[in-house]
Amino acid sequence: MRFNELVPGLGWEETQGHFAQMGGFASKDDNQILSSSTLIQLLEDGRLDVEELQSVTKEDIEDKSKGDWLSKGLVALQTTWFVCECLARLQQKLPLLEVEVVTLAFATLNVLTYILWWDKPLNVNRPIFLHIQPLPNTTTPSDPPYASPRAPSEPPPDRIPSSNLSQGAGLLAAEHLTGEEAGTKQSKPERPNMVRVLEVGLLIVLIFASVHFLSWNSTFPTQAELILWRIACIMMALTPALGLLTSFSLWISKALSSGTRIQRTAICFHRICNAFTFIGFVSYPISRIFVGILSFIALRHLPPDALTNVSWTSYIPHL
Repeated sequence: MRFNELVPGLGWEETQGHFAQMGGFASKDDNQILSSSTLIQLLEDGRLDVEELQSVTKEDIEDKSKGDWLSKGLVALQTTWFVCECLARLQQKLPLLEVEVVTLAFATLNVLTYILWWDKPLNVNRPIFLHIQPLPNTTTPSDPPYASPRAPSEPPPDRIPSSNLSQGAGLLAAEHLTGEEAGTKQSKPERPNMVRVLEVGLLIVLIFASVHFLSWNSTFPTQAELILWRIACIMMALTPALGLLTSFSLWISKALSSGTRIQRTAICFHRICNAFTFIGFVSYPISRIFVGILSFIALRHLPPDALTNVSWTSYIPHL
């Protein structure tokens, strides 16, 4: 965690990190919400009291949260049961409807979200206030440098760390390097935290899209609907895959020696992937719409075993 790296011995856990990213901290002087990037900048400037941050415990934040292990556990149990039922239908050669495949994809996404956000507080209404120390001989408490007239919860552009790039394809485009720029980088560059977050998000989207391939050979009312489903599945999976290739090819081009043929090839490959990624971000929502429409249209003609229940007794030994 970036906060623990800046302040050795801070001892923050994922709960405090989620709380900071949610905008859970505010300035005690003017009640302004402090974003996570603003907190990092204030820590780098030495304007926050470390003991005050250490006093913010996991238990204090969980006490503000409206969610507990029971509510999360019930949702996780219900999602797990649906996933197990779908897997059992596949194992027993029973047809899995297209609308069930779409629901299974969202259930998989739900499981991944709960894994990543298990320690995230829910519906916190009151922030924790921190005292901001002014910069010596430069600012006064009435004119804090982190204030921004454009957005009260975001720092001004000159205060945003270089790793805080725009989201989506713009993040990859902002990191684009020419051959000369790549030659000025170190041989072992480190990817910014925001790029890593984007890569994890693209991987989750790729898993979500890949679930739809379970209906690749399903029985559709017409051959045209089957072809449209396959094309939509390919486009959905191709977009995040190209995004990951764009990010990794950029990182590899930075790590290679400057001016070599293999580096120029990597940069060329990165540019090609980057161009197709922009196209993919346009085609992805269209493919999602087609998948949703086709899954409901296919309900007009169900396969013979669509209403057959799973035989759970077959999984019990000696029964």
